[in-house]
Amino acid sequence: MPAIPNSPATRQEKTVDDRDPAIVYSKPPLYDWNTRSYGGFWEYMGTTSLTTRKGATATFSFDGTSVSVYGTVTVNASLYPTSSYTIDGGEPVFYTPQRPEDRSREMYRTPFFRSPELSAGRHTLVIRNEVDGGLYWLDYLTYTPGPPTVGMVTRTIVGAIFGALANTSLIFIGFILGLMVAACIKRKSRPLKKRPAAPATSPSTDIALEEQAALYASWESYSVDPPSANSPVARAHHVPAEAVPPRYQPASTLDSLV
Repeated sequence: MPAIPNSPATRQEKTVDDRDPAIVYSKPPLYDWNTRSYGGFWEYMGTTSLTTRKGATATFSFDGTSVSVYGTVTVNASLYPTSSYTIDGGEPVFYTPQRPEDRSREMYRTPFFRSPELSAGRHTLVIRNEVDGGLYWLDYLTYTPGPPTVGMVTRTIVGAIFGALANTSLIFIGFILGLMVAACIKRKSRPLKKRPAAPATSPSTDIALEEQAALYASWESYSVDPPSANSPVARAHHVPAEAVPPRYQPASTLDSLV
């Protein structure tokens, strides 16, 4: 037998595997579906989902103009499953596989349901198992996308705008952070400016200051005690010794001067 291509959909159709999260399986009140354990080489993507409970459903919403359902038929089953298919809450379409004459192998990728042509837009398909104990194997779905609608175009444009704004914001924030990092690195690498040291005083300057202080002290006491010829005041002003009046002279000496 020739190998079955991996994707059964045509170029215009899209294929949805039974494990795709776009298919929502019912679970109340018990676990209605087994979507993890089964699958074989001839089944799409090597997977298939099973239910044997009446009332178990699988719901699929899509934007398109048609939808189809494919599954596996167990040829040696004692009870064949009956399933129903409802689109947008309309009248259900029922399907029960016919028992084949050749029971040497299972019937893989069997078409369970094909919808009529639908109006372009959003649609919802509900698959329901109608028999307890029947083995209903769901393999995959296909649907034909419709032309872009106003809502789809709007969502696409809005998504593109928000994506562009988000990218621009990230670039701007990265630019600002880069400038801040560069400024910090430059500040750390800049050499510190040393303050000029205060000029040191020479010993001669210190001596001059001391002599000036002594000079002020001598002038303050001059009103009481005139400076002597050897005093700092006399030396500073070059006062001759004979011009300095004596502090205490006897009266006879004063008389002789007259």
